[in-house]
Amino acid sequence: MDSGSPSNDAPSQDLWLPEAIRVLNASSAPHDYCKRLTTHPILGQGMVGNHLFLLDNSGAFRLLGGFGIYPYVEDRVFTQFDDQIFANAANAGRLRRESDVAGYDAAVTPALKAGIPNGALLTVLKPGEGGAASFDVSDFQESSYYLALGIFVASAGFSPAETSKRVPSGEKLTERQLQILTGIAAGKTNIAIAKELILSESAIKQETVKIFRSLGVENRRQAAQKAIAMGLVPEGLSQDRI
Repeated sequence: MDSGSPSNDAPSQDLWLPEAIRVLNASSAPHDYCKRLTTHPILGQGMVGNHLFLLDNSGAFRLLGGFGIYPYVEDRVFTQFDDQIFANAANAGRLRRESDVAGYDAAVTPALKAGIPNGALLTVLKPGEGGAASFDVSDFQESSYYLALGIFVASAGFSPAETSKRVPSGEKLTERQLQILTGIAAGKTNIAIAKELILSESAIKQETVKIFRSLGVENRRQAAQKAIAMGLVPEGLSQDRI
């Protein structure tokens, strides 16, 4: 977790941890917490984004909700078995940091349930900013914050099946929107999707706008890439016409 550059204005751990847990407990959903954290006048110093992940039964980190900048390639899937920041943080049970990620710095905080990793929080920082990440990682070992994150992930009632339909805004796509998104990922035009679903082309356009907003994307190719990465649609769909 992070808040600002290691300066006199950076909050001490004694102040940061209780406030972070208070904000976490006051949040209604992952997206809500990520937004509260990123925009918090003290906790959010130096932050430009936060994204909360569930570690599912297959060992993959699934996005539950987020806010702000996401610095990694959209279709990249992190697992507990790779040599990268998510796996290193979860497996060690301690905060891990990474510099120069698409021009940003990143910190991953593990979420622990009964000492076992069940998720992770990715914090995206302006280059050179430190905040909570400026604390020595040993200060956070077995931190109550790790456990609070774990409880938050678990008590939210998310499962791998549910996260497959959950998007960065914290909302869920409707069954109709998932059908349209599958068509988009397959490279179909709005006219083709409309015929297939027996809907008007204008209805498809309206739902597409909602899908883009929910996914936090700007075009069909981005929507297809994010949908496949998040498991919202089957892999292997043709995208030649997107």
